[in-house]
Amino acid sequence: MRKTRYCRTSDLPSLLPLWPHELEIDTAAKHEKLLAMLQKALRAERQRGIGGHWCYDLMRHSNLLMAYRAECELYNRAWPGQRPYGLNNPNGSDNIGCDR
Repeated sequence: MRKTRYCRTSDLPSLLPLWPHELEIDTAAKHEKLLAMLQKALRAERQRGIGGHWCYDLMRHSNLLMAYRAECELYNRAWPGQRPYGLNNPNGSDNIGCDR
C-alpha cells in the first residue's frame, strides 16, 4: 500500500544519506541543496531503471519522486520569491535533468 502523506523526518532518511540536522530547513539555500540531492538520487535511480540494472528498485523510485514533488511544493510555498521548482513549473522546465 502506497503512502499518501509525506513527512520529511520519517521519509527522507530512508531515501537519502542525511544527518538529522540536515532535515531542518530554515533557508532557501538549504532547501535548494536538499532538492538538488533529491534530483541527483532520482536521476541515478532512473538511469538504473532505463539500463535494466539488477539493483533498480521501483518502490524507491516512486518514493523519491513523491518526496521530490512534496519538497518542490513546500519550497514554492515557503520561498515564493525564488525560482520555482517542480515538474510543471511556470517557466516550462522541470528542474530535473539537463534543464538546470
